[in-house]
Amino acid sequence: HELCTLRMSFASCTNTSGSWSKDADSGFRYHARDCLLVRPSASRVRKCLRHRHLLFVGDSLQRYLYLTLANFLVTGEWPRDLKAGERSPCFEGAYALNKTRDEVWPEYFRGTNSDLRGAEICDCFRTTCCSEAVLNENRYTLFDGAAVSFVSQMVSPGWEVHGSTLPDTWPRMRA
Repeated sequence: HELCTLRMSFASCTNTSGSWSKDADSGFRYHARDCLLVRPSASRVRKCLRHRHLLFVGDSLQRYLYLTLANFLVTGEWPRDLKAGERSPCFEGAYALNKTRDEVWPEYFRGTNSDLRGAEICDCFRTTCCSEAVLNENRYTLFDGAAVSFVSQMVSPGWEVHGSTLPDTWPRMRA
């Protein structure tokens, strides 16, 4: 698919040397010395993912990748490094300042879902940290024809994917 092809010579990108810089607006950026790394626009990524479904399965690191991409698709901006009082989908505690430990997860689920402006279905429930028995996190975002999902898979290989959604949401989840 021509639209999704990055036009650059990968042969010139075999040298991974480069440097980092900090920008007040976008946080840290990596600058490769021997090749041009292109940061695509949100509209280009949406077009590339249109009529496709990208699934992330994993732990919190995969959740952060999913939420970063979902936020980019919906808002057109990559999440920035945190400044005092700001929220980031990659830091649960930023959504529950001055809350008890038991309030962190519900606030995080509500907050990250709200940040996606109604484009996400979040079948999410968690009472405490790190227990598979009390964790349910299945997320689905559809925006401008591009679909991305996250399914929590804790470290136990025998842990089965589970959860529930309202029947009227099923057609949207088949994108």
